Amino acid sequence: DMADDSLQTTFVVDQLDCPAEEAVLRRQVEGLTGVSDLAFNYMTREMRVTATAPIDESVLTAIKSAGMTGRVK
Repeated sequence: DMADDSLQTTFVVDQLDCPAEEAVLRRQVEGLTGVSDLAFNYMTREMRVTATAPIDESVLTAIKSAGMTGRVK
């Protein structure tokens, strides 16, 4: 049940293929202001971020901080 003001953005993260990377990304991204939910898909290497404000740049920076490469799908 998503709030009307939530935004969903899907990021493709090249290194995301198992729970180890998910754990690292969660640590980096969950703390960002506005993030309300994260969903991961290892098959497509996608991380879906639900947030209450536009935070694409912050998420991309967090992915980089995790030592990974990513982009908005």
